[in-house]
Amino acid sequence: MVSYRRGHGTGGFDRQTWICRHFRGTLHRLGRLQFERAVYDSAVWGAGGAPDGGPAEGEAVLDVHIPGDGPLSPALCDASFAAARPFMARHHHGGRYAFAACHSWLLDRTLADGLAPGANILAFQRRFTPHGDRPAADDDVLEFVFGTPLGTADPAALPRANSLQRTLLDRLDGGGHWHLGRGWTPLP
Repeated sequence: MVSYRRGHGTGGFDRQTWICRHFRGTLHRLGRLQFERAVYDSAVWGAGGAPDGGPAEGEAVLDVHIPGDGPLSPALCDASFAAARPFMARHHHGGRYAFAACHSWLLDRTLADGLAPGANILAFQRRFTPHGDRPAADDDVLEFVFGTPLGTADPAALPRANSLQRTLLDRLDGGGHWHLGRGWTPLP
């Protein structure tokens, strides 16, 4: 409801499919990150098959989601990843997960062109081995960073208060695009 008000200037709610995951118990917040049970499917990833050394076709994985409510520090992420396997085994009938997967604009490797080498986002990216296609994700960037509803953003009017905002908007101003990155990582 907060993000809806931020984007639309009035009360409302448009995240029904997201909130259902919480009610069904399929999405769990473990410290800084959220984890959701999923299955690796190379067709969904836009990949030509399973990655070498990564999850096998049809293998259970934990999808990682990044709430936008705090720093993405390596220590906080380490704690979340460390908690994921034991939590899922305990609460989902002994489910075994060897890998986590992430699909996010935060995994767009070209963010390194504008962020400091020690940026938390870049440390988060380094956890994942890139794999799969990279569809455009400009709308995701505008929605999740700036709170703009789909198709309503005027990048020239958006704030450039930090290096992330400047990096994102400079690319769009220059006619470039941001892309969804996909990757996998072994779970500890």
